[in-house]
Amino acid sequence: MEEVNGRLTNAEGRLRADTLKQRAQHLKEERVVLMKKKDDLELQTNDLNLPLPEARERLQNRIKQDNVELKMMEKEELEIRKIVDTYKQNIKEIDQDLKEKNTTGEEQKYEILYQKEKEINDFSEKFVQEREEYEKEIKDDQYMIA
Repeated sequence: MEEVNGRLTNAEGRLRADTLKQRAQHLKEERVVLMKKKDDLELQTNDLNLPLPEARERLQNRIKQDNVELKMMEKEELEIRKIVDTYKQNIKEIDQDLKEKNTTGEEQKYEILYQKEKEINDFSEKFVQEREEYEKEIKDDQYMIA
């Protein structure tokens, strides 16, 4: 039971640490997105003053950059999904271990209670029989004396 509790505490610690890491990662990503938006807005203001062929070339370059970024995001999404699946599997294993430990402990408790109940029942049956025999002996002795 202590081992399972230790594993649970360890897993919770990792999850807390990962939450902070996830928040930091999220803030970094948000910063990158905001910087990109700023650059895009600056380019758009500059694009209004450019001749048509140059503006077209810039748009094509921006599309290529966006496609590269989309591929990177898809790759990151896949990695994050794998991490989430791993955590879900770990949680399921910990839950299963806890259920098994609790079930085993409860079974042992019920087994002990069953043994105690059996001992009490055996004693009460034996007591009734011995009491009847003792009362019979007393009656026989009283009859012999009288």
